[in-house]
Amino acid sequence: MRTSTTVLLLLTVVVLAPSVSATHVSGNAGQHIAGSAVQQACEETDEYDVIELEAENYDGSDSDQSESPFEVVADETASGGEYVRAPNATADRYLSSPTRSDAFENNSISYTFDTSVEDEYVVWGRTVAPNGTSDSFWVAVDDGEPSRWFVPQSTEWEWRRVNVTTILGADENVTYNRTLVTTPLAPGEHTLHLGVREAETRLDTLVVTNDPDCVPASDD
Repeated sequence: MRTSTTVLLLLTVVVLAPSVSATHVSGNAGQHIAGSAVQQACEETDEYDVIELEAENYDGSDSDQSESPFEVVADETASGGEYVRAPNATADRYLSSPTRSDAFENNSISYTFDTSVEDEYVVWGRTVAPNGTSDSFWVAVDDGEPSRWFVPQSTEWEWRRVNVTTILGADENVTYNRTLVTTPLAPGEHTLHLGVREAETRLDTLVVTNDPDCVPASDD
């Protein structure tokens, strides 16, 4: 987790388990998957949407560059056998404080989903954050400003809600104030944007829901 007001790029050698790059399949469109582990934990009703988005099936890169800022990686422990990450090779695309500008658009991918209820929605992600320099993304919905999402560190897949993090203090006195991000959405089509912040932060699945009691679960 980066806490200094001066961005200092450090290249860290991280030893990872062998993985195989996978092929990106465009288009996810937000799945309402009956019988899945998520649906069993968070039941969809006329009142509540529970929308699953496989991270590797993003609609496309928001970038005008030739390559996506994220790569798809094969992993048998991931839902659907794949996840996305920003590889170390994209460390030069690290964004300390983007706005809805070319800086964000050129370093993000997008997901389209449909809501059926007018309400406040939250986003969950199934993530791995292996260390303190690989534990964050930028997230925005529709035309909203990006939220800096710090993911609690873990070496196994865990469900985390998207939050906006305020850093207070510095060095040994630093504290992190995490506030849940809620987004008011009308019924219809919406777009979630995922932006690079730190390389090697991994995302397997997203869940968009207006159910305040929903805590997603996985098959494993």
